[in-house]
Amino acid sequence: MATPALNEADALCDQAKVLLKERKFAEAQKLYDEAVARDSRSIPAHTGAAAAAFVLKDYQKAATHYKKLSMLDVRRAEPLINLGAVYNRMGDFVNAARTLRQALSKDRKSAPGYYNLAIAYKGQNQQSMCISAYKEAIRLDPKMSDAYLNLANLYLEVGNFHHAVIHFEKALEIDPKFEKARRGLEKAHEAQDAAKRSQNPFGRLVNEEEVAKHQQDVTYRALSQQERFEDRQLLHQLAKESEALANLVVTQLHEELIPAILRLQQISAQADDSRALYREAQLTTKVTTKFLASATTIREKTEGVRAHEKAIRG
Repeated sequence: MATPALNEADALCDQAKVLLKERKFAEAQKLYDEAVARDSRSIPAHTGAAAAAFVLKDYQKAATHYKKLSMLDVRRAEPLINLGAVYNRMGDFVNAARTLRQALSKDRKSAPGYYNLAIAYKGQNQQSMCISAYKEAIRLDPKMSDAYLNLANLYLEVGNFHHAVIHFEKALEIDPKFEKARRGLEKAHEAQDAAKRSQNPFGRLVNEEEVAKHQQDVTYRALSQQERFEDRQLLHQLAKESEALANLVVTQLHEELIPAILRLQQISAQADDSRALYREAQLTTKVTTKFLASATTIREKTEGVRAHEKAIRG
C-alpha cells in the first residue's frame, strides 16, 4: 500500500504537469522539488524536475536529476541521453560523449542519442566522427530535419558544398518552412558556384569522358576535381584528429596509467594497509577506464578512415 508521502508526491507531480502546460516553469519546478523531497525515488518527480530545470537553463540541477534517474532504472538509456544533452549545453563535450556512448550501449537504435553524440564530437572538433554520428541519427530517423540541417552546415564548414546542398534540400523536403535550411541552401549554392569559378577559370581543357574510357580497369573510381578537393580536406581533418588522439593516449599512458599501475604494484607488495590498497585499486580502475575510452575513440576513428576508403572505391 502506498504511503501518504508517496501519494502526496504523485499529487504534486500532477499539479506540476498542469503548470508545465501553462508554461509556468518556475512554479512547476518548485512543486517537483517538493515531490522529490517527499519521495526521493519518484521517477515522475525527477523527470519533471529535470525538464523544468532544463527549460530554465539551470543545467547543473537538470544534470543532478538525470543522474538520479539513470541510477533509479539502469536499463533505460533515456536519462543518460538527456544527461548527455545537458552536458552539451554546459559545454562539457568530453563528459557528454562519454555519457552518450554509455547510453547507446543500452540502446543502439536511439536517433536522439546519436544526434547528441554528434554535437559532442563537434564540440571536440572531431569532424569525421560528428559526420558519422549525424548519418546514423538520420538512418534511424529519416525525418529528423535538424540532423540534416546540422550535417549540411558541417559539410559547408569543411568545404563539401555538394553534400551540403543535398542535406539542406533534404531538410527542406521534410519541413518546407525550415528557414535556417533555406538560408543555408542559399549559402551552399553560392559557395559551390564560387568554388567552380575558382577551380575552372578558363573552362575544361580535358575531355573527362574520353579519359574515363581508359581508366575502367582502375580499382578506385575516378574522382572529379571537386571530389578530390573534398577528399584531401577530409583526409587532412582525419589526420589532424588522429594525431591529437594519439598524443592524448600517449600522454595518458605515461602520465596516468603507468604511474597508477606502479603505485598499485608497490602498495600490493607492502600488503599492510587494506584501505590504501582499495583506494589505489579504485584510482587505477578509473585511470584505466579513461585510457580505454581514448583507445576506443581511436578505434572509431580508424573505422571512419576505413569507411571513407570504401566510399572512395565506390
